[in-house]
Amino acid sequence: MNVNETVIKNIKLLRLKNNLKQVDVAEALFTDISVYSRIETGQTRISSEKLFYLAKLYGVSIDSFYEDVELGIRPDLNIDSNDLTSLSEIKTLLREIKALAIKTSKSR
Repeated sequence: MNVNETVIKNIKLLRLKNNLKQVDVAEALFTDISVYSRIETGQTRISSEKLFYLAKLYGVSIDSFYEDVELGIRPDLNIDSNDLTSLSEIKTLLREIKALAIKTSKSR
């Protein structure tokens, strides 16, 4: 599943999990039901601003919309195993920074 498909799936799952109708979410986003419906069906891409408001509405991080994204490696990028190691290290560092930020915010 690509990024856009995953975001759409997660948006809809969160709405259903919270027992909301499309009209409820559309109102929370200050948009028309037809606009929100097109977002859930993939006809319109959701803006980062709307994702931010959805994250607030559902009490989740923006990352949750991207869970289960399958990242493929594009052959035209010429990525080798050293690059993959570097990407893995960066991902680990980002997780550590996020954990530290959470820990720091809780201690305040």
